[in-house]
Amino acid sequence: MRLATQAITRIKRAVNRATPSPEPTRHPRDSRTDRVHLYGTLWGVLDDFGGMTNSVLRRTNSFIQYGHPLSATVLTFAHQLDVDEVRAKLVGSGMLDEAVFVRNLWDDVRPMSDQLLRTTFPGDVPIDEIPEPHGLRGVVTKNYVRFLNDDDKVIRQEHYRDDGTRVFTDINEVKNQRRVILHSTDGTPIIEWDRARGLYNPWLRYVINKEPSVLIVDSGPIATIAHELTDRTFKLVHFLHVSHLKHPEEGIYGQLTSNRIGAFRDQEQFDFVAVQTQQQIDDMAKIGLSRKRMRLIPSELAPQAITAANNPDRDEAKGLVVARLVDLKQIDHAIEAVALAKATRPNITLDIAGTGAEQEPLQHLINERELSDDVHLLGHIDNVTTRLSAASFSLLTSKFEGLGLAIIESMAAGCIPIVYDIKYGPAEIITNGVNGYVVPAGNIDALATQVEQFLSMPEDEKLAMREAAVERARNFLPERSYTRWKTAFEEPTKIHEPAPFADENHLRVRDIAITTTKCSTKLGVVFADSENVQNKNLRLIVTSRSKNNFYQAISSEDGWQRTDGRTVYNFTLSNDLFTQSPGQTFDVFIRKVGASWDSKVRLKLPTAFASVAAHDLKWYKTEYGNFSVKVSTQVSEDSE
Repeated sequence: MRLATQAITRIKRAVNRATPSPEPTRHPRDSRTDRVHLYGTLWGVLDDFGGMTNSVLRRTNSFIQYGHPLSATVLTFAHQLDVDEVRAKLVGSGMLDEAVFVRNLWDDVRPMSDQLLRTTFPGDVPIDEIPEPHGLRGVVTKNYVRFLNDDDKVIRQEHYRDDGTRVFTDINEVKNQRRVILHSTDGTPIIEWDRARGLYNPWLRYVINKEPSVLIVDSGPIATIAHELTDRTFKLVHFLHVSHLKHPEEGIYGQLTSNRIGAFRDQEQFDFVAVQTQQQIDDMAKIGLSRKRMRLIPSELAPQAITAANNPDRDEAKGLVVARLVDLKQIDHAIEAVALAKATRPNITLDIAGTGAEQEPLQHLINERELSDDVHLLGHIDNVTTRLSAASFSLLTSKFEGLGLAIIESMAAGCIPIVYDIKYGPAEIITNGVNGYVVPAGNIDALATQVEQFLSMPEDEKLAMREAAVERARNFLPERSYTRWKTAFEEPTKIHEPAPFADENHLRVRDIAITTTKCSTKLGVVFADSENVQNKNLRLIVTSRSKNNFYQAISSEDGWQRTDGRTVYNFTLSNDLFTQSPGQTFDVFIRKVGASWDSKVRLKLPTAFASVAAHDLKWYKTEYGNFSVKVSTQVSEDSE
């Protein structure tokens, strides 16, 4: 009997080993694999295929080359884009894998039937008549017409089908009175919104109709509305190509960029946010954005950018700048630095590759400094790698960057970068004195001195730096970048879907204790509506009434039960948060972790609350009983 029992046990074990375990139940967007339908977004595809366009194309290609995507598609929204022409050009130049699809919103909308338009794009039925157009009419393509006012602002846009019937009208002449309208196949207005997102987000849902799918949002205008795709079945990722700050050179507590403000407010509606530097992740976390939602994923380098460090044709006295000729890049600093360095290194030359609005004043500066024989504006160039491999050093003098891919491209060619220590990128990419140089931001003298010192080094030491630079650049090659993306995709997605507060406008406060120090302010809050909170973790939000500033603090784990059974929620805010907001008023809100920005509610203070003023902040009750804080018009040095 015992032998029979043992035999049965062995059989059961064998069956169990041969039978695959059932997959645990997951949310449809929790793919945990790279075997997905991959979608990236661009507003349009720039003619020079630079910047964000290049980044999206390289990332998509790396997934095709190293991964296992079920399909790969680049989604575009530009009004005048010829998809077939652009795709043919990209594939023909080797910049896009031939397996990648390119789709455009307007190409999809034009052939839709009336029924498909109505089912795809929910909206209101137009009531008011559409006024006749006025302004300067411009035919951009056979399907797209726009009208400009006297200030060259686009006040109206119209799209037409191939048969001449109108499919779309966008009237944006009067502030807060925008009209976005879809027309039936006979030209009759059938659907209307007051914002273009009524068209954009439904199109994304229409296109992404397979599972599992991942949508990586690169375009700023799309990022700031895509967070509204909450009841989706696909994974949604925000790739932050730029600084989150409007003026990062002024500090880390200033205004956020307006074209991505919605994405920052609703950061937790994305499955994760890809950020290019650890420094930027740290700075975003300091204002209360969720560190758990962020992943460190820099843009990638094209493989062909890697060249030999010991190029015999390299001009040891030549510098190179590759940048747009705009105020942000401060190209005049590079010119001034070379002018200073020529005092001791008269054979220095500088080539500047790029186009932009600053071309004329830069040429004037070159002439004024009598550098026309040594400093040259090249305009747009296609052979960037060749130019870098023939140059000795490169300069980057921007006010700020998202990563500074130009630095990596320079290193890949053995061209030593000498750059400003700006946000974001240089300090993380370069090991100072080993594979490049980082000097204080805005310090032209320091830039010039470093150029002189580098050119004075022995040739063997310069070659060692060039070899180290090339090796560092390899960390940004597509295969390594793909691995970072794959790891991020395969991490479990924690999805919060908290119930809204019972009162959609206010949460009543029973008691509040405000403890201030030189460094921080601690708020201990007891809610009168504690039965409606039902969450251990809450986010306290202070948001400016006049600027794109907001800061968050999550309730800490030291909340405690009082003798009356009520819980104290403790929130701690650094006083540094307000140092760049003199004179501003911030309103105080609460929302649940994972809830949308629109679900936040004001804190209604008890009648007996007395204002608290300390360290340039005045916490007070408004005339309507809500909680706010006023920042002093002159923030003292002690609070910085």
